[in-house]
Amino acid sequence: DFVADYCHYNPKRLVGLGLIELEDISAGVAELQRCAKNGLRGAMIWASPPEDKPYTDPAYDPFWAAAQELKMPLSLHILTERRGSGVGSGGRRRFLTNYLSVPHGIQKQLAILIFGGVLERFPNLKLISAENDVSWVPHFMYRIDHAYDRFRHFQGLTLPMLPSEYVKRQVYATFQFESVGRDLVDAYGAERMMWSSDYPHTDSPWPHSREYIEGSAFKRITPEETQKIVADNAAQLYQIN
Repeated sequence: DFVADYCHYNPKRLVGLGLIELEDISAGVAELQRCAKNGLRGAMIWASPPEDKPYTDPAYDPFWAAAQELKMPLSLHILTERRGSGVGSGGRRRFLTNYLSVPHGIQKQLAILIFGGVLERFPNLKLISAENDVSWVPHFMYRIDHAYDRFRHFQGLTLPMLPSEYVKRQVYATFQFESVGRDLVDAYGAERMMWSSDYPHTDSPWPHSREYIEGSAFKRITPEETQKIVADNAAQLYQIN
């Protein structure tokens, strides 16, 4: 309610996402519908669900279907795993080491959603790996294809497309600091990356956001690709004119 009210002040500039809690999936569907009705353009859900109810559980299907029908992209944001992220475990002495493992939770969930057939059954569902970096995506696509090629028979799994093709079709990734090179764009596609200033978060290029864009971070790709990454992809994904 607060976010919708805040964005109503200037809907041409302010675009909000809802927070959806999925303990009760039918209530989550109703809340997603209410978010859409109130002008929000997407939602954030757990980066990882409870272990006894993975995202491959058919109980979630009405929610995926609603998100697809409503054209509401779903964000999986770092540090929002249902069981906790584990970053604080072990105290300050282990903080930096634990910090390096933060992206793994969302990577695992993307693999579960792909291998579990969720992206196959809901081809217009859009997922965002939020504030989780982007340089790992090409390696993730290589490794998920390699796992599928060599070991899918262990699970009796057959998908109509390669796992990496689902990533390129339906998964977006946001980032703040990485330099975007030719290899990354060629492997993943400029159409699926979204740069974020993440203002006013500590882990942000702000107040030097424009200098970051105009500096070396995007120099190895075309201006047209840079435009997509810093603006056009988000505009298209969230239906911004």
